[in-house]
Amino acid sequence: MGVFCVKKCLLCVMLILVTRALGFCEDLTDNLVVDGGMEEWRETSPTDGWWNYLTVSCKGLELAKNEKGNLLTAKVLSQFYECKLMKPEDRDVHGGKRALRLKGQFYLAESSPSAYQTQEGDIYVVHYWAKGEGQSLMHIHVYGDAITQILEVRGKPQKDTWSLIEERIQVVGRAPTTIYPRLWASDELLIDDVFVGRIVREDERKLVEVPADCQERIAFASRATGGITLNGKLEEDSWSKAVRFGGFRFCKDQSLLSPTPTWFKVLYDDQNLYFGLEIPLSNCRQLETELRQDPLKTEEGELRDKTDTYTDRQSIELFLQAPEKSRYCQFVVSLDGYRYDGAGMDGAWNGTWEFGISVADDRWFLEMKIPARDLGVVRVSPAEGWRLNFCSNRRTEVSTWAVVGGDFHNPYAFGKLVAQDFTQWLNERSSLRQAKREEILKASEAAGRSYSDRLPLLDASTALSVGRQSVDWESLTQTYARMDYVDYGYRCVEEELRYARFFW
Repeated sequence: MGVFCVKKCLLCVMLILVTRALGFCEDLTDNLVVDGGMEEWRETSPTDGWWNYLTVSCKGLELAKNEKGNLLTAKVLSQFYECKLMKPEDRDVHGGKRALRLKGQFYLAESSPSAYQTQEGDIYVVHYWAKGEGQSLMHIHVYGDAITQILEVRGKPQKDTWSLIEERIQVVGRAPTTIYPRLWASDELLIDDVFVGRIVREDERKLVEVPADCQERIAFASRATGGITLNGKLEEDSWSKAVRFGGFRFCKDQSLLSPTPTWFKVLYDDQNLYFGLEIPLSNCRQLETELRQDPLKTEEGELRDKTDTYTDRQSIELFLQAPEKSRYCQFVVSLDGYRYDGAGMDGAWNGTWEFGISVADDRWFLEMKIPARDLGVVRVSPAEGWRLNFCSNRRTEVSTWAVVGGDFHNPYAFGKLVAQDFTQWLNERSSLRQAKREEILKASEAAGRSYSDRLPLLDASTALSVGRQSVDWESLTQTYARMDYVDYGYRCVEEELRYARFFW
């Protein structure tokens, strides 16, 4: 199994190239249409001004009524256009609780006031699920001096099974302004999970260098004050009080911050470490459905075991090493529920850890519970010395929290984890330094030396950090780096005194 988790220096580049060749790796915007899952339906009562439009102007249009006698129209509807049938379907759905039963055409409502703004050369990626006899197509009308060209259409509706329909459409012209998608079904079809996204433009990609004072990778774990339910919702009070850490780096160039950053929090109790992650992902619900409908298989065509299979398709990798232990462990969880673990490169090792996942429209959440015994220690003691790294495998990008180069299995480059609340750690470090200062000043006086000017200069560099109210990951990283710098200065002073004593 270990062969599946080896990631050498060319992996990140190869992953991007291979997925681009397959045609599904573009970095897309969030869904431009509102409620593509067809979950929300408007009610129009006889007293509503739109009632006359629906019943008089749209003659021949079949709509459903609820128990109150109100007409139902999908929230995704913006404007009817030669539409013959629009009804909710709650028995035969692709995802969620409802689908759309459609015949004819209608324009789709946008998710935000600026969602449909466009530029020359923009490419739109459309995919939705359809079931039934007939044909369907998403047309994209463009306003301004421009037209749209359909570059590719894949898939077609099937009578007895849900089928994925995919389109790529490009805006061509000198002065386009906005688009207006229109969905068409030649005969009565079921439609669900509609996604219309635009490929992110180059000038929208925010590739920012890692700030010089945030090169360190440090995280602090807060103590869990109650039980943690592994449902991926991070709803306990302990999670709300924990610090949110970021700073993931673009794998292809680890001097740059990831443009779609993953975030995580860490908790601990006497027996476990808990990790809560938030992973942005466009069209997440539909992608999860697609992954589950395309399970991993062996070369012989057999389904792989979900409890011990490595996958880098939409997955999170956690690398963790306990203080004073030479062995590190790898824990991997994917959006569609595959898990893998290993001790270093030994994939035969299995731990007793657990996880939970929840999915939103544009991101997914992961909770992991790692027992101390999985890491070779009896309990989680409040201490420094833990080593940690996360790698986030997205369809368009691989990112890493620590600078590990081309090999994720690089424990010497892992970041640091302190199993202690930041404020408590900071106060203890400050108290220890004060005691060390008094000790040095006393020893230096006996040696006929004076450090009463130099030590305050060192301490001044941390004064801002100690008094800082912000607890974001950048400020904590800066504080940790300053504290380390001052500790190094104190060690230098101690060495000077030791040298002086040698010649007394």
